Amino acid sequence: MTDSSTVEDSEHKLNVRHLTINDYADLHRLMGRVYADLGGAWPQEKFRAQLNVFPGGQICIEDHGVVVAVALSVVVDYDKFGDHHTYDEITGNAYLTTHDPKGDVLYGVEVCVSPDYRGMRLAGACMKRARSCAKVSI
Repeated sequence: MTDSSTVEDSEHKLNVRHLTINDYADLHRLMGRVYADLGGAWPQEKFRAQLNVFPGGQICIEDHGVVVAVALSVVVDYDKFGDHHTYDEITGNAYLTTHDPKGDVLYGVEVCVSPDYRGMRLAGACMKRARSCAKVSI
C-alpha cells in the first residue's frame, strides 16, 4: 500500500495520507475552527507524541495541499479497558501511552472534518485508511 492516494474532480484534489509533524499548523487551524467553543486545538506536544507512538494511525485528507479532515487513532488491548473506561484512560489523555501494537482494537481518538467538507464521507475514508494500517477491528 502506498502512503497516499489522490482523487481529483473539477473542484477538489483530495489526497489521503499519513499526517506528519509539518501538518501541525493545518491541524491547529482545523481543530481551532471546529472546536472553537471547546478550547480549540491540542498543543503541538500532544500531536508530536501521537505521531511518535503510532504514526500509521494518524491520517489526514488534504485538498490542494491543505489538511481538511483528520482521523487520529490508537491500537489497544481492549481486555485491559473493557466497556467501562473513560476517554482519557483508553487514550492516555490523547498521548497514546496506551498503544499496544499487538492489541486487538483500533480506537478512534479524534475525527475532525472542516465544515466546508462535511457530507463528503471524508471521516470514513480516513478511518478506512487507519484500519488498513492497523490490521485490527474497530
